Amino acid sequence: MQIIAERIAMSMKKAVPDRTASVEVLKFGLVTLISNVSVVLLAIIFGLFIGMLKETVLTILTVALLRFIIGGIHFRSMLVCMLVSVVVLTILPLIPINNTWIVILTVLSVLIILVFAPSNIANKTRIPEKHFRLLKFSAAIIVSLNFFFLSGIFAKGCFTASLGIVKFRRRGRGV
Repeated sequence: MQIIAERIAMSMKKAVPDRTASVEVLKFGLVTLISNVSVVLLAIIFGLFIGMLKETVLTILTVALLRFIIGGIHFRSMLVCMLVSVVVLTILPLIPINNTWIVILTVLSVLIILVFAPSNIANKTRIPEKHFRLLKFSAAIIVSLNFFFLSGIFAKGCFTASLGIVKFRRRGRGV
């Protein structure tokens, strides 16, 4: 993936040298794009294979929307990130939950978002920090809509995304 992205970036820079970013910046963007598209396509293929395409697509959209708004952890390795993402997006639709658990997961998601969101987005977004509170409350409102819809897929996706913003203390390292 890195090699493909670098070749494309070098071709882009060569084609329009004055109007493009550096090869490294282009490569980073292309790697991110390729990995995200790969995760979505693999999850959709698995969703088709297990007969849960609609549920898988809704899970992808839910997690992606919330991750965009609230941020979250990032793995050090792009490959680990891709594998974990595909597994999570594929397995979530398979987990059955009833209305009680939908409400519990929705409440927990809202609480986690209100305490920790946004997380890990400073210096990674063009959104000014003065708007971070708006992101927090927007995410909480979006998740709260599930009290009306009672969607299991949405509840599981929101809870999974919200877990990615929880800050755990490591021994001897602080936050």
